[in-house]
Amino acid sequence: MSAMAAAAQSGAPESEVAAEYMKNPAEVPTAVSAVPDVLQRELTPQDEFIIIACDGLWDSVSNEEAVGMVRHTLNQLGRVSTDSLTRVARALANEAGQRTGFHDDITVMIAKICR
Repeated sequence: MSAMAAAAQSGAPESEVAAEYMKNPAEVPTAVSAVPDVLQRELTPQDEFIIIACDGLWDSVSNEEAVGMVRHTLNQLGRVSTDSLTRVARALANEAGQRTGFHDDITVMIAKICR
């Protein structure tokens, strides 16, 4: 969990959270980074979809759990469509939010790999 998420979850008012960061400004740049984690790989016939998400998901849901949830939900819905992918992404975000109690720092996108 990021330092900002932890501070926000503490229930402290925004002014207190900001004041805490101002006590040690050297820590502020490490709290948030605009540098993404990037992985480049060749797609294989086994690749089904791509999950693109922020740390709001990955801090509480493992890769294996996320893939399992996407597969399970898409199989239940039967047909892959924009609506079904949106529903699965929302389900993942909701799961992460339930686990952390923090619902406003979770972004999830799912892209189906079509052949």
